[in-house]
Amino acid sequence: LRGGDRVTSPVVAAGEVFVAATETHCVSAFDAGTGETCWTYRAGGRVQTAPTIFKGLCLFGSQDGWVYCLRAGDGQLVWRFRAAPVERRILAFGQLESPWPIVGGVSIINDLACFVAGRHPAADGGISVHVLDPVTGKTVWKKNIDQTNKPGGFAARFVIPEILVGDGKSIGVAYRTHVDP
Repeated sequence: LRGGDRVTSPVVAAGEVFVAATETHCVSAFDAGTGETCWTYRAGGRVQTAPTIFKGLCLFGSQDGWVYCLRAGDGQLVWRFRAAPVERRILAFGQLESPWPIVGGVSIINDLACFVAGRHPAADGGISVHVLDPVTGKTVWKKNIDQTNKPGGFAARFVIPEILVGDGKSIGVAYRTHVDP
C-alpha cells in the first residue's frame, strides 16, 4: 500500500493481515510473518471499513453499493451482492459512488452477514438492512427504512447509520446524529 492512501484497521486471521486502502478501493492480505503481499482485490468504490474474516471468507462493503465476498486464502471472488436498489452513481468526496453505499462494513451475527446500505433514512428511498448467508450470498432477510415522505427532520437533523448491533435475537441500527444549530 503506497501513495499515502488511508488504510483501515488491520484484521489478523490464519497468519494473514487484511486491510483496505480506502481511496484506491483495494482490499489486501499480507503475510503476518514477512509482510509480503499475498493478494490484492480492487472493488468498484471506496472501502471505508476493515474487512470481516469468517470461515475462510473475506467480506467487505464498498461505497459502490456492493458487498464483496472473497476467499481469504487467495483473494478470489466468491460472490458479490448489490445492496443498492439500482445501479446509479453520484459524486461524493471527489469520487463516483452509489447513493446507497455500504455503511459500517459487514458484521457477522448468528453466522449471518449483516450490513446497512444507504446514506440517510430520508434520502434516496431510505436505507436498507440486509442479512445474507455469508457462504452463498443469498438473501435471508431485508428491511427498508424509508422516511423520504415524512415531514421535517432532514435539514434540521442529520442522521447517519453507523453500525449494526445485535443481541442474538434481533438486529438494530445504531445512528450518529448531528443537529444543526
